Amino acid sequence: MRNSERSDTELLNYEGRWGGGEEYAYEVLNSAGGRRNAQEIRDAVSAEYGPVPVEMVLEYLQALEKIGVVARVN
Repeated sequence: MRNSERSDTELLNYEGRWGGGEEYAYEVLNSAGGRRNAQEIRDAVSAEYGPVPVEMVLEYLQALEKIGVVARVN
């Protein structure tokens, strides 16, 4: 598989203060219910597992959107 085809994002490899990438990714997906924006999701996940860059959360949400797991709500 070429690097451009890889499905993982930086978030999946992130090691935070109280959790690893898998925990962060689970909570980002769990928090993406259409009521919060990326910054609010980042804040909620950071409160649970420690600080994470909003750019990583946004990249992960965009990857989920690309494969049809989540949809952008305006």
